[in-house]
Order: sequence, then C-alpha cells, then structure tokens
Amino acid sequence: MKLLTKALPYSEARKIMKVGDLVAFIGRGPFSRAIRIFAGIPTHVGIILRVDLGCRVMLIESTMLSGEHGVSIRYMSDVVNSYPGEMFLISMSNESYNLLQVPYYTSFLASIEGRKYDTFQAITSIFKHLWFPESFQKLYCSELVTGALEAGMVINRINASRITPRETLNLVNRKGNPVYNLTETTQILSDDSSVLNWGFFEFSRGGLVAKEAV
Repeated sequence: MKLLTKALPYSEARKIMKVGDLVAFIGRGPFSRAIRIFAGIPTHVGIILRVDLGCRVMLIESTMLSGEHGVSIRYMSDVVNSYPGEMFLISMSNESYNLLQVPYYTSFLASIEGRKYDTFQAITSIFKHLWFPESFQKLYCSELVTGALEAGMVINRINASRITPRETLNLVNRKGNPVYNLTETTQILSDDSSVLNWGFFEFSRGGLVAKEAV
C-alpha cells in the first residue's frame, strides 16, 4: 500500500488535530535503526491526549529519550521543535472517533503517566511466535497507544504488549484518512528503498484480522 503524505506545517496541522490522532516518527538513532531493520517504519508512535483552547496540543508517549525514559506528556510544539527525525500526523477516522469514549481513554492515560519504558516487550513484540500476557506495569510506545484505544473502546482487546509501531497505524486510519508530513515536503512514506505496507493486520471492534498486502 502506497501512502502519499501531504506536507503540512505544524502551525496548520494543530488546527485539525484531535484526541486519539497518532503521531508517527522515523528516528535516526541506533535504536531507531534497529527497529527499521526488524519491524519497519515508523520507529516510534505517540497519541494525542488532549487539545486545549487555542489549539495547544498535548502528546503522550513512552520513549527512551534521555530524561524522558518512560511515559510522559509534552506539548506537541515542543516535540516538533526538538525531534531530529521525521514526524507524520495519522488522523483518526471518523468511524473510530465516533467509537472513542474519551473519559475512559483519558482516565487510562492519566493512570500510566510516569511509568517506566518497557524495553523487554518492545524488543519481543517483533517476534510473533513468542507470547506474553498484556501488562501495563511498564510500557513501550505502541503498547501505550494500543492500550489507550482499547480503554477508549475504539478496538477490542488484542494484547497491546505484542503490537509494533508499524502495526498501530491501522488502529485509527482504517478509512484512508490523509497522512500529513510535519517535517518534510510531500513524499511517499517508505521504508528505505521499498514502499511501506502499513501493517499486516486490520483492527476493528471485531478483533484482529490478517490483512492481505496490496
């Protein structure tokens, strides 16, 4: 599946951001390079927690960045100004947004703020023949995102501790909503020289369904 991204400055993107939208990242550090090799892109994901009056957007994520080793909440403008890689806004589909139970969603995210990064599950999530139970004592990035969408009743429980950043993209973008590049010019979002197939699964209220590559 080829996804043509549209370049959109953050000053404009924040006007259309809403609770539950994903922000996907392609990093340049050693850990990000390892993720690209074994799990594809993006290498990191966060999710919009809230949008205040005046379009002040809050992002929640679980990261290994120095000083932010775990779940933290930051202004999206600070993320945009400091992140050295690429960022993409993945808009939640209207169908998913209509399902979102915001009080449950925000309650879950408030309860996990400050928890440590789950390095073990982040690594083992790419090995699908392994199985570990869902646990939110520690969280890696896509585990946080999937858990939030489970709590918000957008999707059924699918074991968030086994989901990679690449697989989260179908959680909110099942209807092909625009993908906005917040850092670069218009391009096809691709994994190195090969065009990215956005995930091996489709997610719905009915559960996890294998998806045929297109």
